[in-house]
Amino acid sequence: YLYSKFIKMQKQFLLCVFIGIAACELLAVVEVTRHGARTPMEVKLEHYFGVSSGLDNAHLTPTGERQHYLLGAKRRKQYVATETAEEGNYPLLSPKYDMSEMYIETTDRNRTFMSAYSHMIGMYPPLDPDEESDTYKVFSEDHLPYDIKTSVYHSLARVYDEHNCPYAADILQENLIDAEVDYANNTLFQDMLTEANLNLNLPRPFSGFNDLWTIVDTYEALSFSKIGNYTEMSDGFIAGVEDVSYTGLFPMWNKRLEGVQLSTHPYLTFLDRLLSSLVGSDTPTPSNKDIQHIPLDRKYYFFSGHDTTLATYLCALNHSNVTRPVYASSLLLELHEDSDLFYIRYLYNGEPLILGSFC
Repeated sequence: YLYSKFIKMQKQFLLCVFIGIAACELLAVVEVTRHGARTPMEVKLEHYFGVSSGLDNAHLTPTGERQHYLLGAKRRKQYVATETAEEGNYPLLSPKYDMSEMYIETTDRNRTFMSAYSHMIGMYPPLDPDEESDTYKVFSEDHLPYDIKTSVYHSLARVYDEHNCPYAADILQENLIDAEVDYANNTLFQDMLTEANLNLNLPRPFSGFNDLWTIVDTYEALSFSKIGNYTEMSDGFIAGVEDVSYTGLFPMWNKRLEGVQLSTHPYLTFLDRLLSSLVGSDTPTPSNKDIQHIPLDRKYYFFSGHDTTLATYLCALNHSNVTRPVYASSLLLELHEDSDLFYIRYLYNGEPLILGSFC
């Protein structure tokens, strides 16, 4: 509904994916990311993985910090007016950090907050790496602390909206009886369970989906950051478990339009308000309390979320077939203007995202 509405605005608004836009003026950027590499959610088989239970806090690892630092450094070359800007850079942001130009929000988890902080260090390093001084300094003389907003877990960056909708439970139940979801929860899940118990040589058999998902999540988290010592799992097995989870465990995201609308309503309402204000149309009044605090006068918006956040937004863009977003995945929206025409470019992990007729 968001995109069809813009077609009717006083100034013609075109939604498209394009590459050759060097002559356009960049008005705003909205970026949503998954946090970087983290420790496992839970470690049930410490001896199998060769690690201690002290890792089961889902905190950002040094690898995850570096992922978002490098992503932020890339954004610096793309959008910050500096001498080291990339060719085709849009000088959207000032050379020195100005909190009035940016809005940064993260969920209240270590992995998302530290990802946002690492991202900002990449965009605006607290100390010029070329600066020489006899006295060790952490911050340059004119550096301002990063203004990072922390929101509750069920918020814009998390995209769940069922706490505001009385029909959410009914929609979920309708999704659960869907034939594809039922197949994933039963037949496909049992196949994965059998393969796991036969091939992984674990000290005890799996008994349910939570066991299966926890083991795979632990494996992915540890192997990405090269922690522990254990038998490698096949890519096919991991992909199978993720297929089960995204089709069966999380049916709100990819079954029935009502579920997608419910989960993405806060984010799309925010985009509706932001883009309306930028193209000179009437700005709708927000009804969702999760977005009322977000200002509309910034140039760069950054939301540090989770894999579920990106998966849901991609469903809203008719990309429900996208596999689970990897660590530090990014969904980027750029709003450009050329004369009286407005253009949006969507990028997913740096590649143009083609939008279908659904939008």
